[in-house]
Amino acid sequence: MQAAQTIDSPYYKSNALSAIAQASAQLEEHKAAKEFLEESLQAAQTIDSPYYKSNALSAIAQASAQLEEQKAAKEFLEQSLQAAQTIEDSHSKSDALSAIAQASAQLEEHKAAKEFLEESLQAAQTIDSPYYKSNALSAIVSASAQLQDQKAVKELLQESLQAAEAANASSVLAEIAIQYAQQYNWGKALRALRNCPESERVSAMAKILTLWAEKKNLRLIDGAVVLEVKVSGTPKNYTFNVSLHSPTKGCNQYTDWWEVLSEDGELLYRHVFEKSHVEEQPFESSGKPVKIQSDQEVIVRAHMNNQDDDNNIGYKAMQAWKGTVEKGFKSIRLPENFAASVAKEEPQPRKCKEGK
Repeated sequence: MQAAQTIDSPYYKSNALSAIAQASAQLEEHKAAKEFLEESLQAAQTIDSPYYKSNALSAIAQASAQLEEQKAAKEFLEQSLQAAQTIEDSHSKSDALSAIAQASAQLEEHKAAKEFLEESLQAAQTIDSPYYKSNALSAIVSASAQLQDQKAVKELLQESLQAAEAANASSVLAEIAIQYAQQYNWGKALRALRNCPESERVSAMAKILTLWAEKKNLRLIDGAVVLEVKVSGTPKNYTFNVSLHSPTKGCNQYTDWWEVLSEDGELLYRHVFEKSHVEEQPFESSGKPVKIQSDQEVIVRAHMNNQDDDNNIGYKAMQAWKGTVEKGFKSIRLPENFAASVAKEEPQPRKCKEGK
């Protein structure tokens, strides 16, 4: 660290600080990780070149988001954001704000994530270059869509829509339109498209129409999809009957479980399959009693085991049913990484068997 601080070249200093930040985030000793990141942040602010300062701040922001201690992560992100706001070069400022926005979306504390994204949005509006302002706004919209708090997502999308309209950022408006369509808010999706040039409007409209078709026929969605949810029983003893569909090919590609999650993404119940149901699509499944209240909002989604896919993204459908026993359930689309970490939790399916 001391050697990196003495480097004169902005290029080499930025690279060294970026590497130190990334390594610090991997340390098991939290106190040492915080100290290294703090020193890296201080050193980054001494870099004269806006471009290389931005690179270092981006790496530090990304490393900060990986810290287990959320208080420290928030402190470093706040300092990184303050430093980014002092950058005058449009390109460099846009890059730094984009990285900070993406890092903010990874925070476990939803309130803090929303606040950082709002600050990033305000800072992005001060960028002089329309092109780089648009880039920063686009990154903020993308990061906002990843938040698990759907109320926060709606508020940030509304603020981003206003900022994009004021800046006449057509590419951002197209992206916002698609995000609104993901929420089945067709009116706002069309409003966002209103000021887009024809080339971008056509592309965005194609995606929106796809989402519309998938809403009308859930079987069109690629991945493991929940078609219907029925619930019976009494409070703290409810049985879920779930109708499922997926492009099953056998044990290399099949629905291996459905699960019940809290609104915040906590795993409440999981029903696993050890057969592929390859000749039975769609199919229904009932699980054991789930301990929830009649007015407790929960999410029911399915997971797909796809060994033929190198990424094997089990929740790629980004679809689920959300609601309460009392008021019923409706189909929704989820953020791409919503509660993705629960895939590692127990129970896990054992070896799959072909057939029904």
